[in-house]
Amino acid sequence: MGQLPATRNTTSSAALTTLTQTHNQNLRRALKVLGQQHSNIQIAILDVGFLYRDAINHPAKFGFANAVSGCLEGSRACTNPDQFLFWDGIHPTTAAHRILADAAYKTIQDDGIAEAP
Repeated sequence: MGQLPATRNTTSSAALTTLTQTHNQNLRRALKVLGQQHSNIQIAILDVGFLYRDAINHPAKFGFANAVSGCLEGSRACTNPDQFLFWDGIHPTTAAHRILADAAYKTIQDDGIAEAP
């Protein structure tokens, strides 16, 4: 949360990043306990935070020209939204959603939860 275009240059950035990290650690622990309590369920974990950090640090690897600001600024949208990680100050673009969806599908395939069509 601290690296979103709307928050990355604010005084809240570090606190939001810490809050996100704490939430993710607690979520991992809770999912581990859930898996131990219910051995009949399969849980696939996708580290979305890693994907976002990787895209912000290496935008070209994901086909992005811009990974730090939003395509939409005020009431004006850029002409090349697929080259942006973020649509606005908070939300990912359709291109970013596609990357997340592909990563999620690959994760559940790799974990044996879904079979390829």
